[in-house]
Amino acid sequence: MLVFEGRFESGNLLSAHRVGEFAYELTLRTDLYTKKHTQWFYFRVRNMRAEIPYHFRITNFLKATSLYESGQKPLLYSEKRARTFGVGWHRVGQDVSYYRNGRFHQGLPCFSLSWTFCFPYDGDTCYLAHCYPYTYTKLWAYLSAIEHSPKLSSFCKIRTLCRSLAGNLVPVLTVTSPSHRRGEREAAHKPAIVVTARVHPGETNSSWVMKGIIDFLLSDSPDAKLLRDAFIFKLVPMLNPDGVIVGNYRCSLTGRDVNRSYTSNLKDSFPTVHAVQTMVRRLCEEREVLLYCDLHGHSRKQNVFTYGCEQATNRQLHERVFPLMLSKNFPDMFSFQNCKFKVQQSKKGTGRVALWKLGILNSFTLETSFCGSSIGQRKGTHFSIRDLENLGALFCDTLLDYCDPDRSKYNRCVRELQESVQQDAILTLTSSEAGAPHSDDGSTSGSNSSDSDGPPAHLETFKVMSHKKSKRKRDCSILVRQREKTSEQTKDADVKEDPEKSKYKLKPLRLPQHMLRRGKQGTTLEPTEATQKMSVLYLVFDNEKGALKSKSDYLRHLMAGYIRSRMQLGLDNTLKGSLDLGPVQVCVQPKQSGSPVTLPTRASGRASDVCGLPYMAGGGKALGRMPSVQCELIFIHLKCFWVSF
Repeated sequence: MLVFEGRFESGNLLSAHRVGEFAYELTLRTDLYTKKHTQWFYFRVRNMRAEIPYHFRITNFLKATSLYESGQKPLLYSEKRARTFGVGWHRVGQDVSYYRNGRFHQGLPCFSLSWTFCFPYDGDTCYLAHCYPYTYTKLWAYLSAIEHSPKLSSFCKIRTLCRSLAGNLVPVLTVTSPSHRRGEREAAHKPAIVVTARVHPGETNSSWVMKGIIDFLLSDSPDAKLLRDAFIFKLVPMLNPDGVIVGNYRCSLTGRDVNRSYTSNLKDSFPTVHAVQTMVRRLCEEREVLLYCDLHGHSRKQNVFTYGCEQATNRQLHERVFPLMLSKNFPDMFSFQNCKFKVQQSKKGTGRVALWKLGILNSFTLETSFCGSSIGQRKGTHFSIRDLENLGALFCDTLLDYCDPDRSKYNRCVRELQESVQQDAILTLTSSEAGAPHSDDGSTSGSNSSDSDGPPAHLETFKVMSHKKSKRKRDCSILVRQREKTSEQTKDADVKEDPEKSKYKLKPLRLPQHMLRRGKQGTTLEPTEATQKMSVLYLVFDNEKGALKSKSDYLRHLMAGYIRSRMQLGLDNTLKGSLDLGPVQVCVQPKQSGSPVTLPTRASGRASDVCGLPYMAGGGKALGRMPSVQCELIFIHLKCFWVSF
C-alpha cells in the first residue's frame, strides 16, 4: 500500500483513501482560512511498486474548466531517477480526464482529476505536483549564492522590503551598474523597472520566469551590461511567502487574495503590497518608472500573454507596443491575440491597475500558462523549466528593443497596431450589421477571486464575535425591554377609546428661548397680536379604520394626515415669501354637525368653494383629482414675525 505525505513546505494533501488494489482517492486542503481555492497540489508518495499502473483521482477541484481538458498532464519527480540520470520534473499520465463528479463542497459542485501512470522504481520516493515547485527555501538558497559572490554582489544588492504577516522576510533585489563619482549625476536620472512575482503562491511558473530575469541581468552578456548601465531594476521575487510555505494556491494567511488588496487601508494585514506601493511611489518621485510587470500563471488559457491598462477614451496604443515586441521575439510561445488591455471594475485592486494609476504607462501582468503553447512550432507541447527561464531572458531582451535609440522598430509596431485596430473596428461593424455578436473575452483572470475579496478572515471572525453578548448582558436587555413595554402599556391605558372625549389635549409646540431670533440690540423679539395669522388646513384621514385606543396611535394618525394634506393640497406654494415661522399651535376643532364634511369633486367647483379653505395656486386641480373623503378641521396658528437686518 502506498504511503502519502503532504505535511512539508508547499504541500497541501489533506487525505488519501484506497478504493482499489492500485486505485486511490485524494482530497486537497483548501487555502488556509478559506473554503475554496483547490487548484494547486503537491504531495509525496512512498512504498510503491515499479511498472504497476496506479490510478489517482483528486475529488475536490472547484473550477468548472481546466487545462487538463486541453492536454495538460501532472508532474512527477523521482529521487532515484534524479540521482541516476539527472532527470528532474517530467510529465506523466495516461487517460487524464477532468469532469464533474456529482459531489458538493460548501454548496459548490466539485470536479475530479483522474489519471493513470507507473512509478519507475520500487521503493522510490516520488513527488507529484500541479506545476514545477519553487519553495521559499529554494529562493533563499538562490539569493544566498548571489550574496556570497563578490562579483555578483557588486551590482546586485539584496535588501529586506518588509516582513510578511507571519514575520517572514520579503527580499527585494536592486540590480544596476555601480555608480562612480563621475556617474552619480547620470545614475540619478536612470529610469526604473519594477518586476514582482508570486503574489499567488500556487503560480510557481512565475518564480521560474523571475529566475530567468535575474540570471540574465547578472550574466556577462553585453546586453545584460547595457541594461544595468541604462536602468535600475527593482525585483521582488516572492510577494506572498506565507502562502508559499503553507501550500496555498491563491491567498495569504488573511484568507484573502493579496492581488486584490492594493487599494486596502489595512496595512498590517497586507504588508507586502503596501511596501511595494510605497517603494514605487518613492521611485516615481525620484525618477521615471518606465515599466512595471507582475508575473503570474494562468490555469485556463494556453500560451504566454499580458494584461495591460489603457484609457477607454484616449487610446494612443503606446501601451500595446511592448507586448507586441515580446510576441515578435517569442513567436512560438507568446500570443498577442490573447492580450487584453481593458481595465475592469473587478481588477481595480490589482497591482497592475493600482500602479498604473500612479502614472506608470507600461503596467502589465505577464501570464504564463500552466500547460504549454498552442501556436507556432511549439504547438501541443508543455512548457519546461528551461522555457520559463528563457521567457525571462527574452523579457529583458525586449526591453532593449523598446528603448532602442533607433525608433524604427517602435514606429513599425505602432503602425501595425493602428492597422490592426482599424481592421477590428471594421470587423465589429460588419458583425453587428449581420446580427452576430462580436466575441471579445474580457475575462482577465485564471481564477475566481471574488470570494476572497473583502476584509481579512480574522477581522471577519472578530466582527462576528463582537456581536455575541454574554448571558448577563442578554438577560439585562430582556429586562429593559420588558420594563419599557410595561411602561408604555400603562401610559396608553390612561387614554380612553374616543380621542375627542378624552382629557388629553394637544399642547402648543413652543420653541426654546435660545432659538428665537435676536435683534440688533440682542433683545428677544416676541410675536405680537398684529403679526399672528391663522390658516385653516383640511387634513385627510382614512375613515375605514376603527377608533384609536392609545395616545401614540392618535398622534401618529394625526401626523400622517397632516403630511398627506401637505402633499395633496400643495401647501408649499402658500408658504412662499414667509421669512420666519414662530411657534406653531395645533388644536382639534370639534365637528359642528353629525355629518362629515365632504370635499367637492372637479365638477362642483374650485377649492375656495369649501368653507374656510383659502384659495391656493393649483389647489383646485389637486382637489379635483381627490375622491370624496371625510375630513376634520385643524387650526394651525402661525405666529409669524418679521426681522429687519
